[in-house]
Amino acid sequence: MPVVAGHEEIGVRLPTVAERFGVCPAMISCIERGARRDDNLADAYRDWLRAA
Repeated sequence: MPVVAGHEEIGVRLPTVAERFGVCPAMISCIERGARRDDNLADAYRDWLRAA
């Protein structure tokens, strides 16, 4: 299940999100669009967005 550009909803830039999770911005973009699957990263990202 894609995250769908969650960083934009909370006003955080893509490079900031990528740095937070130790991955490149392209990886976060792929996770958001559902183009790449990484359940652990997507779950951690969703939890982080909910907490923001």
